[in-house]
Amino acid sequence: MENNEEVTNDKRYLVENEPIIFSSRKEDLELLLSKMVEFGASGLFVMGNQPVWMSVNGRKVKVTEKTLSNEECEAILNTSYKSNSASSMVNSRTPLDYAYQYRDRLGTAHRFRVNAISATRNNSSSMTITFRLIQSIPPTIEELGIPEDIVKACRENDKGIIYVAGATGQGKSTTLAAIMRHILSQEDANINMVDVGAPIEYALDSIDWPNSFVTPIEVGRDIESFDRAVVNCMRMEPQIIQISESRDMETISASLDASKSGHAVYTTVHSGSVAETLRRVVNMFPFDGRSMIQLDVVESTKMIIAQKLLKTVDGKRTAVREYLNFDQNVREILWDTDNIAKAAAETVAKFGYPMSKDIQRVFDEGLISEKEYNKQMKEYEMEMSVIRR
Repeated sequence: MENNEEVTNDKRYLVENEPIIFSSRKEDLELLLSKMVEFGASGLFVMGNQPVWMSVNGRKVKVTEKTLSNEECEAILNTSYKSNSASSMVNSRTPLDYAYQYRDRLGTAHRFRVNAISATRNNSSSMTITFRLIQSIPPTIEELGIPEDIVKACRENDKGIIYVAGATGQGKSTTLAAIMRHILSQEDANINMVDVGAPIEYALDSIDWPNSFVTPIEVGRDIESFDRAVVNCMRMEPQIIQISESRDMETISASLDASKSGHAVYTTVHSGSVAETLRRVVNMFPFDGRSMIQLDVVESTKMIIAQKLLKTVDGKRTAVREYLNFDQNVREILWDTDNIAKAAAETVAKFGYPMSKDIQRVFDEGLISEKEYNKQMKEYEMEMSVIRR
């Protein structure tokens, strides 16, 4: 197995015929993106006063030998945004989130989620542009090893919220997309799904489902905010509303309303465990109204799934998950507790599937090393000990 230094300096990842200067030519940008597609990289990073880097199975590797100037970054940004105003907006402290698409020589379309933001490097103005590959067809639930308990709960969810939690880059959107693929591909599905994202992660609307259809709504282009998108979704007679991120009180509140009105809602949250997810969602609301919000959240939640990706012995990554199905018994435990995170952690250990159990599983199967196993177990126990205080 290659060590980190060998992978970082591997010449395979470098672009061929590297330009002396990266200009606003579309070909220069797509030269970089083609490397990302070739190696299935999860992210490509264009930064002023840095080489171009990408992330392959969690490892950071160089794509260019040369260091790009900030002017070269601006040219790449303007090309991908399709406007010379993009660099001016970023330099005036306005971050950009958008999508970019190109077709390769075989005519295959590749879509990317792009974020651009101003930065300061070596005490001078710079920027960082992050490209993330958007897949048209999600992987299957079998390919991702999603447990049947999770699949069953999602398949039977006709009213309620299912949260998929995890840090950035831990595969939340991919897991959710695989679940949606499974649901929409059923012969008796008959689903009208609205997919809200910024931008859309997977092009589910481009797939010919047996008897279902998907309407993508891109926040920032089709509508101004996530919460307004969710409110509007309820007028579109959907059976499923998928929200790529729930990161503010307004979006959570709109999701709760959608759930109460009989919709199945699926969304992601930036948190590391079932317990932390509940605490984060409830704590988004003002303190004086949290007791009522806690009732609403517990009543509306169908399942919480938390996941993270671990390094495997073959240099790739595998997902470990914990989850809790919200039946009446679980709800009664969580409705009135003064410490919802502590109660949730104890409930997962007793009635759910804790992440420590899944870490043990992948270790027993020989997927992760003893070093990785010990590290992950220690981190999990430390997190749980803090929550249980």
